[in-house]
Amino acid sequence: MTFTSYAQNFEDVLLWRALASIERGVYIDIGAQHPIDDSVSMAFYEKGWRGIHVEPVPYYAELLRSHRQGEIVIQAALSSKKGRMRFFELPNTGLSTGSADVIRRHIDSGLHGTELIVETITLASIFSRLGGKDIHWMKVDVEGMELEVLRGWRQSKVRPWVVVVESTLPNSKIEAFEAWEPELVARGYQFAYFDGLNRYYVSPQHKELLPALRYGANVLDQFVPIGILKLQEKAHYLIGRNERLLKQIKKMSDAVSGFVEGAKSSVNQLEQFAHEIKLAHIESLPADVPIRFGEDRTILFSQGESTDYLTCGFSMPETWGTWSNALRSRIDIPVDSALPEKCEMRVRMSIRVPEDLLELAPVLKISCEDADVCIVFFRPTSLNEHEIAFSTPAVMPKTTIFFQITNLSSPWTRPDSDDSRLLGFGVNIMHVVIKPCGNGGKATQGEGPLISIGDGELLFLQNKTAELRS
Repeated sequence: MTFTSYAQNFEDVLLWRALASIERGVYIDIGAQHPIDDSVSMAFYEKGWRGIHVEPVPYYAELLRSHRQGEIVIQAALSSKKGRMRFFELPNTGLSTGSADVIRRHIDSGLHGTELIVETITLASIFSRLGGKDIHWMKVDVEGMELEVLRGWRQSKVRPWVVVVESTLPNSKIEAFEAWEPELVARGYQFAYFDGLNRYYVSPQHKELLPALRYGANVLDQFVPIGILKLQEKAHYLIGRNERLLKQIKKMSDAVSGFVEGAKSSVNQLEQFAHEIKLAHIESLPADVPIRFGEDRTILFSQGESTDYLTCGFSMPETWGTWSNALRSRIDIPVDSALPEKCEMRVRMSIRVPEDLLELAPVLKISCEDADVCIVFFRPTSLNEHEIAFSTPAVMPKTTIFFQITNLSSPWTRPDSDDSRLLGFGVNIMHVVIKPCGNGGKATQGEGPLISIGDGELLFLQNKTAELRS
């Protein structure tokens, strides 16, 4: 089973190697600081061990109380006697200390901290709180106060199985253990190992632990540093997030591909439509663009809605399948205000009349400026699709042309609301051009052609300016 190490120098790995056979052991962590970060005791706590934490810094003592349920947290410093002492706190570090020499070195090196007055107790009083229980390990990390802590052992007979003491000068590789090591040797402790930061000692009652502490943490200890686990967790999270993002990117890519394909199809359709317009010499312009002198304008009528030019009335699809029921229609054609005088608008358009209407022999009257410009008579035997042409004066800024289906001189009305006859007509395409007047400079208003359609014959009444093709 893999062991998770929280300690900064794998102290917990060495101690676990020596003491793994102990279930629910006991420890004393002097200078415990954080309950998790760089903690020697956290791995043991997770495995059911419990103990005492000694921590003089108020912030870390409170953290220990909140994170280590079921353990004793003593907010004090250890010394050779009970009392109070001057203590120097360096926030967010493990360098806080009560050693005057160490405080001086920190100040000289530019570190800034807060001075506190803290309670002091003895190591012997800590031992007495455990009521004779075996203490399986004790760690001392007090930043230069080791001798004072060990002198507070006094005459107590308690012997923790393993004692670990930080043995270099604070924030340094320089060893400094000569002053305090005699305190341990005098109590029968035997030196076992130096890991570059700490010295390990074994009590005279448990020399069998010495071989387990002869060498440092290694791959055979089957441990994983908590930092590596955190990196793995972050990597798993990032991998999962990356997978989710890749799926989102795939969806977005598919959507973009679909959009691109749709856009390509639309572009192809537009290109085809533009080609058809070019072949038909049709110029597609908005309805509010005036027709200039000499310009050909083609107006297309689409299914169900005719065109923007049309105010009301007829409409026709390409298949001539839907008819308008409007008996009166009006189309407004914008005209350029810069036209020369005496111009006329020539209109050529295709129309279709439903068979229901042909049976009634309808009359299509086309007028402009309250004057008829073209009247078309249909007979029941007429073809229902024709092309007519007429001229009307060009009126600025717009020329309004009216189309009315009548029965001789009277407009039709429906006899009742259930009348389903198609009484209108349809227009598919209209060609408009503005030219000089073709009648000696006179407009043809009021003198338009009267056209009779039926039995295949074509009758022109009045002038020849109108044509009809069946």
